Amino acid sequence: MTAALTGEYFVSANVEINHFEPVSVAVVRNSNVGLSSGMWQTFGADAPTRCLTMSGLMHMYAGDFLSLWVRDHSDSGYTVGRQTSLASTKLDLVSGFGSGL
Repeated sequence: MTAALTGEYFVSANVEINHFEPVSVAVVRNSNVGLSSGMWQTFGADAPTRCLTMSGLMHMYAGDFLSLWVRDHSDSGYTVGRQTSLASTKLDLVSGFGSGL
């Protein structure tokens, strides 16, 4: 997904992982994999197939693009299933109560 306009975007990732040990899932801007460049979450392995979901607000500049990254914390391997998706929409107005708003 590439941002057409600068602003705040609501971003949602849904990742189907099969046969995995703990993994980290990240949605990052412009392929800059780092803690300050997007949203990160680590998930444990309590089921052989799991649907991992995360969402949040990200500030993007026109031309920025999003990508989805999965990092395995072991050598056991995993597969990403067909139910995986990454979506975003630009918000016209961002207001509310919370840290960092």
